[in-house]
Amino acid sequence: MKSLRRIIAVIDLFSSGERVGNAASALAEKHRAQLRLVTLHDHLDALDNVPHNLSPEERFSRIETNLLQRLRQYALRLGIRAADCSIITGHPGTQLSQMAGQWNADLILSDPHVARTLHNGWVPWLETITPLPCRLQVVHQESSWLRQRINTLL
Repeated sequence: MKSLRRIIAVIDLFSSGERVGNAASALAEKHRAQLRLVTLHDHLDALDNVPHNLSPEERFSRIETNLLQRLRQYALRLGIRAADCSIITGHPGTQLSQMAGQWNADLILSDPHVARTLHNGWVPWLETITPLPCRLQVVHQESSWLRQRINTLL
């Protein structure tokens, strides 16, 4: 069994599921790996509590702060206390690839929707597939099968 040292979990804060976070937490605990939770800065108009009269830079900064706060709350809700939390603000695949390479990540976890965005960017028919420096594991659903797969993964 290959040991994991560093795991990145890409979390969609605007979905109701917690499957990626639960899978990442279980794997990190099993392998005693470092865990980094990441979210994408893609829902620019989804945050109603950000005033619309701000400059684009101020609005971007407020949204980024709000997303980071939501990601930290997500981690606490799942009982993940030792995870680093960060936001990807540029091209999702390129930024994640750079982050994973610099951090020497062994595994990236995401749901199917986020995996498509990571590989193909925001506009799939205009972007090339982004190569990642480590394996991307797509977490499809929370089930007893998934828990069993996580327990035997790598």
